Amino acid sequence: PLANDKTMVLSQQIPVRKEETKVPNGDNADGTHAMAWPAGLQLVNCIQESRSSDLEQVIKESDSILELGSGLGAVGLAMALATDNKTKTICLTDCHSAMPLLEHNVQQNQHLIPPNVTFHTRSLNWEQQDNEDAQKFDLVVGSDVLYNVNLIPALVATLKRHAKKFILLATRWRKPDLERRFFEDTNECVDWKLVDLLTCKLSWKDYGNPTNSESNAYFWRTTVAVNGILKPLAEISEEDTKLMCKEEHDAWERLQIQVYVGKVKVVADDNEPNTKRTRVDS
Repeated sequence: PLANDKTMVLSQQIPVRKEETKVPNGDNADGTHAMAWPAGLQLVNCIQESRSSDLEQVIKESDSILELGSGLGAVGLAMALATDNKTKTICLTDCHSAMPLLEHNVQQNQHLIPPNVTFHTRSLNWEQQDNEDAQKFDLVVGSDVLYNVNLIPALVATLKRHAKKFILLATRWRKPDLERRFFEDTNECVDWKLVDLLTCKLSWKDYGNPTNSESNAYFWRTTVAVNGILKPLAEISEEDTKLMCKEEHDAWERLQIQVYVGKVKVVADDNEPNTKRTRVDS
């Protein structure tokens, strides 16, 4: 269910021809595109419920939007509904093998897309991009795109290639020490701000950092129900997650999700002292 009594219908599987399911070399598809991940659903809620004035402003100022790793298409479709009748272009992307399902979901929700929104899909491989494909978008969006830490360098390069003004990121922390590398690698060219304060208010520098007292306090003071019994977040094991009911598991997931807005930094051009350019270099 969405705002204004609208409902988004998302399929996780469609009948496809054999040739459509073949994964080309370098596609790196692992089937995760066919799932509705909690980070994406939380981002949809943030967009729909207007939880943050910063987030509202970013969407308002962005005439062109690119989503990375769109999966089922929920976040991109939610973006289309948050346009306030302003003309916008929204492009949803994923790996080649994910496109049939993404296109199917966009098609069956076509009636939700306002007439002022130009909405399209395309495949985008972070590791194999054409040097001529460097189109800039006012806003680049991603949810749960850090789960494969081996792809972080390719993700950073993709953002630097396509992000013009803003980046909107919903991250579900799993390996903070490794995932923090993404923020470290982009910190020189992006100002990051936490925008969804309903759960954890720790910064990306502190979340899951064993040397940070506030992070340690958060993990030990925050409790999660496991089969009706409360346990500190710090003590939740894989076996505990198997014992959780759906509501308990959803609550556990939400406690590990954060939503950030990144503002791409603008610096003076080295050759033109009185001009500015978007900083996308390392």
